[in-house]
Amino acid sequence: MSRRAVVSELLDHYYRCVPYEQAEYRRIADEVTARIRSGELKAHDKLPSTAELAEQYHVSTATVNRAFGLLHDRELVYGKQGKGVFVAEGKANK
Repeated sequence: MSRRAVVSELLDHYYRCVPYEQAEYRRIADEVTARIRSGELKAHDKLPSTAELAEQYHVSTATVNRAFGLLHDRELVYGKQGKGVFVAEGKANK
């Protein structure tokens, strides 16, 4: 198991202690994950911007960034500096 996977697993365990309704970033990440796995979002599709998602979900940009971090830990997305966050190749429908 890679170091990233171990850290991700530990963080997931830690955050499971927080009541789920308090973890808005997880709800956002779960919804984006579902859209990727259903095929609605395909490899290399650009996700909405941090500001757009923050407005859509009525949360802070920090919360959206945390959701993006969780999606990255799940290896579902990748970021390009100054370009945005995109769906990772080969992760849809898995």
